[in-house]
Amino acid sequence: DSITYSKGGGVIRMFERYLGPAAFQRGIQAYLREHAFGNADTSDLLRALSQAAGRDVTQAFSSFLTQPGVPLVATQLKCEAGQAPQLALAQSRYLPLGSSGETAQTWQIPVCARYEVAGTIRESCGLLDSAQGSLPLDAAACPSWVLPNADGAGYYRFTLDSTALQKLRDVGLPKLTAPERYVLLQALMAGFHVNTVSTSDLLSALPKFANDEERLVAVLPAAFIADLRDRWLVRPELTAEQRTFYLGKLRGFVRGMYEKLARRVGVRQQQGESGDAKLLRARVLSIMADGAHDE
Repeated sequence: DSITYSKGGGVIRMFERYLGPAAFQRGIQAYLREHAFGNADTSDLLRALSQAAGRDVTQAFSSFLTQPGVPLVATQLKCEAGQAPQLALAQSRYLPLGSSGETAQTWQIPVCARYEVAGTIRESCGLLDSAQGSLPLDAAACPSWVLPNADGAGYYRFTLDSTALQKLRDVGLPKLTAPERYVLLQALMAGFHVNTVSTSDLLSALPKFANDEERLVAVLPAAFIADLRDRWLVRPELTAEQRTFYLGKLRGFVRGMYEKLARRVGVRQQQGESGDAKLLRARVLSIMADGAHDE
């Protein structure tokens, strides 16, 4: 199920990166050797990983295994005179607007940030183990942009203030990896749902992702627009004329986002193309037909 494969895979990847691939592999190998042809439980696995890494990860790992939900890490870049730049952090449970759930929930989160200073891309990591904390950045000057989830490996959503978000979108985006672009887009949409990203900021950002070389990034804006259409245009206070008008605008917006990509992928399969290219074509043509009503 999605908890096992999506959350399970995400949490494992996060801690593999936090411990380092070599230490993580040593821990897994020791765990398998010790319990070969026998029984084991979660504590056995976490003990093996802790021994291999030389530090106890039991509480941090368990905070994800024993709690529901996804963390939301609010970040703010602080560059004060005479002090090294740092990223102020505050965590809560991610819940969309309107939810009656309790947000006062904490995890022990390995947070890694990637940022650029004077043309050099750097990375800093730390463990956020309380409601609030900070991540010192290895920089003498204020970074030109910061991504608070390096490699997209962290199992958490994040928010940025409007200025930092604009710098990341306009300056840092071309320098991000495909997983980082994916988590940035996810963060933008998550921020919209918790009212930290405005509708205009989100809609102005979506076209930047719609022509992405990575299929999973490129098709994600269309999924958001379809969700917006299905939820927003059915409001009872809208008249039939208003729905028709806004639907036309929405279709035009989708057409503008994906017309260039649709022309690039074409309507016919090309000899020797990858399976990923075939999946992209099928999805883009569906978007242009259903989402844009393009003739």
